[in-house]
Amino acid sequence: MKMKIALLAASAVAMATPAFAQVNDSSESFVVTAEIEEVCVMTDIADVDLGNISVANSSGAGALVIDDNETGSSTFTMSCNTANMVTISSANQGLVSAETAPAGFTNEIEYRVRLDDYPTVGGFVKLITTDSDTVSGSAGALNRELTAVVTVLQADNPVPPVAATDYSDTVEIYVTPT
Repeated sequence: MKMKIALLAASAVAMATPAFAQVNDSSESFVVTAEIEEVCVMTDIADVDLGNISVANSSGAGALVIDDNETGSSTFTMSCNTANMVTISSANQGLVSAETAPAGFTNEIEYRVRLDDYPTVGGFVKLITTDSDTVSGSAGALNRELTAVVTVLQADNPVPPVAATDYSDTVEIYVTPT
């Protein structure tokens, strides 16, 4: 009887376990990739109005020349997610009037443009344009407020300017990924 019970118990265990119970584990992996395009953008830069530029109110030597420095500025945001280069260019290379300048006078006022807080390694770069088409500087990724500073220097303008209300120039600040 003991043998019969043992056979019955073994038979019950065999019936409870499947004959081909086999566990197959499997795994796969994959790589996720993406690209971020190089982007440089700026907010709109406001016009800079230098107002009335002062001239010497006297006669003789030094008469009617610009007698003081004038400065104006425009603040804007530049954002670049990569290394970049900024180029500043002037359409006229000076403030120019349509007014005809008689002998001894000029209808062009030289000025300088500086881009404050445009970073470079070891400090800040001042980009200046006077009597040239373009100036350039470079930096790494940035997202900051910059200031374009426009200055008319008395020393740059030794010839008396003709009186006019239409002195103007167009300055372009161009930023591109490098």
